[in-house]
Amino acid sequence: MIIVDDGHVSDRMSTYLAQSKQPVLATDASRAIASAHPGVVLVEEDAAAKRIEEGERLYTMSEGRLSWVLEHVKNPDLHKAIEVFKNKEHMRNVLAPLYPDYFYRACSIEELATMPFPAQAIPLVIKPSVGFLSVGVYTVRDRADWQAALDTIEQQRSQWVSWYDEAVIGSGRFIVESLIEGAEYALDAYFDHQGTPHILNVLRHDFADAADTSDRLYVTGPSIIRETHDEMTEFLTRVNSLTYVHDFPVHVEVRVTDAGQIIPIEFNALRFAGLGGTEISSFAYGFYTFDHYLNDTYPVWDDVLEQLNTDDLFCMSVLNPPVGTSSQAHMDYDALQKRFNHVFALDRFDYAKAGIFGFLFWKTSASDDRERTFLVQSDLAEFITEDE
Repeated sequence: MIIVDDGHVSDRMSTYLAQSKQPVLATDASRAIASAHPGVVLVEEDAAAKRIEEGERLYTMSEGRLSWVLEHVKNPDLHKAIEVFKNKEHMRNVLAPLYPDYFYRACSIEELATMPFPAQAIPLVIKPSVGFLSVGVYTVRDRADWQAALDTIEQQRSQWVSWYDEAVIGSGRFIVESLIEGAEYALDAYFDHQGTPHILNVLRHDFADAADTSDRLYVTGPSIIRETHDEMTEFLTRVNSLTYVHDFPVHVEVRVTDAGQIIPIEFNALRFAGLGGTEISSFAYGFYTFDHYLNDTYPVWDDVLEQLNTDDLFCMSVLNPPVGTSSQAHMDYDALQKRFNHVFALDRFDYAKAGIFGFLFWKTSASDDRERTFLVQSDLAEFITEDE
């Protein structure tokens, strides 16, 4: 069973739904897709809930639909898994035995505003207990960073609420925790019926500098899969020794320290990379992650990479504007696309509704970092026009 995103569904995904005949929860968004793509199989709410309760696998394109699952589907195991992985505060408590020296505190937004500056814990991160797309995430290395983060949270929260459902960004609780230093990765994976994890993609999250917390550049490719697959699988096995979930997809963000320790930043429940980002796997490896999960299959990575026979890097870029950009702003997509040699797709979003301009999927040589450097360093202002 698939629950589509109310905000954005790519043409690729719409075509997949029509061709695969995977059942789709009937919503206004999915009905619109079905009207334009004959063949989409819609299932009404009561029937969908019953099928999920009886064990049919569920994939949500957006965490904005988790509230529907929790309200309509009477499945205690599913509810428990959602709570563990969606709520960062709960996740830290459950996984605490794996990370006994890790600093974190949970608080309300009101408590955060009056919390004494935790000098002993620097460097650290402030982020919502529930969150999405690095919304409300701030790196703090000194007292000035701390105050700037508190001020920005106060200024920006009303805008986050207008963009995202409460199930996505939470009701106002924040976590203050250790800044994890090291290379960052995003995993699309699922736990099968026995709880065994299967890696469907690994994306390296590249940044402009140590202060950058944006989602501007994610990179995958054969070299990244080879370097990380086994260690990430072992990590997820350790996680599930404490969480005990099964038949469940997750999008996981982790950092790998210089000592090789894998520490989770966050888990995202019942989905892979959001807003269609997970579809980068189709450009890189020729399959959809969610298709493997829904059909209880997984890639044989040695065979996939041997057939691919390339060292190229496959990139996904979130096109977020500078802070303070007007909701009436527009992007010159054509001009942006011309900056890259091999673009697979440029998905255009309604910025006023989504808060980002879209996703760029592209390929580049591993030996040439010019396009990647440009993208992480640019604020994209040169491609943005604001209505007067």
